[in-house]
Amino acid sequence: MRPLNLVRIAVALAAFGLTASAQSGVFFIPSTDTQEKKTLHVTLETYSHFAKYRDGGFQSYGSAIVYGVRKDVEVGVNYYFTLDADGSAHELQPNIKWKAYEGEKNGIAVAVGTVAFIPLNENAGDRATAQFYVNASKRFESAKDLRLTGGLYGVANANGNYGSKSGVMLGVEQPITSKLRFIADWTSGKNSLGYSNVGFSLDLKRSQNLSVAYTIGNFGRRNNFLSIHYGFTIK
Repeated sequence: MRPLNLVRIAVALAAFGLTASAQSGVFFIPSTDTQEKKTLHVTLETYSHFAKYRDGGFQSYGSAIVYGVRKDVEVGVNYYFTLDADGSAHELQPNIKWKAYEGEKNGIAVAVGTVAFIPLNENAGDRATAQFYVNASKRFESAKDLRLTGGLYGVANANGNYGSKSGVMLGVEQPITSKLRFIADWTSGKNSLGYSNVGFSLDLKRSQNLSVAYTIGNFGRRNNFLSIHYGFTIK
């Protein structure tokens, strides 16, 4: 597989989240939230770079499931597949997060967690890796519940071609109305996690949510795509 195609596949499968995505998050970076105890949150996701496959276009589709084990612990699993000029790539992402601290009076929370990236076919890679992270958030009631998030991450078991194996994560969430929020986050590094996301999140009726963001890579030409997430909670 050509190196550029590896980058494109990493774009659509990474982070996170996984998303990452993937866990309770700002957009791609994990937030300090955890899923409510004994509830299940399901997210359906799509990522698209609107170009012909031969010109670097791709589409990625996935599902993420998060379950609240207890008040401060959630576990989840994500599955993604990507289509591009080289065919399809499939990846599984089990994950866990623990909210280590939450101060109701000071608006500060701290969480730690990990996401594993397990390739399911040759196009997705030949090595499983894992991201470990710690982050903290601060909510400002005086600024209409503005929340800022920041943290550090490291990647284990990555090969020499992976790129940066550690970095920082930053996020901002600003409520605009009772249902609409502005969201933005950034993960540093020249690797499959290194992206900026800017968009909006809308709460729908019956515990449903729709988030749309534009995603821009820290490196590489045409390393950008549209991200759409639809999620719902089962209690």
